Amino acid sequence: MTAEENNPFYTSTMARIHAGQGRYAEAVRIYRHLLAGNPDRSDLREALAAVLEKIPPVPADWPAAASTIRQWVHLLFQQQTLRRLQRIRIPIVTKEEETAVAVQPDEK
Repeated sequence: MTAEENNPFYTSTMARIHAGQGRYAEAVRIYRHLLAGNPDRSDLREALAAVLEKIPPVPADWPAAASTIRQWVHLLFQQQTLRRLQRIRIPIVTKEEETAVAVQPDEK
């Protein structure tokens, strides 16, 4: 038995509250759960249909937008990683620089 199956808050009242708050996905989840246990209840089917009508359709260009967002987030994480690495970067001294420092005469 899953937590969803015995959730005391899975009621039509709670589904209406979620729908009224614009939380359509949660309302749909509750209505579908209630309909699974009571498939003959037309009031639940009608309420589910009403909530599903309120959910805006997915734009046709959503896959392209999602891909762009995914790339942007990936680049953002790369930038943050580079900034962290720059803060801990150890300066590298080349052999020429090391030799130049070693051969400088002492000033008195």
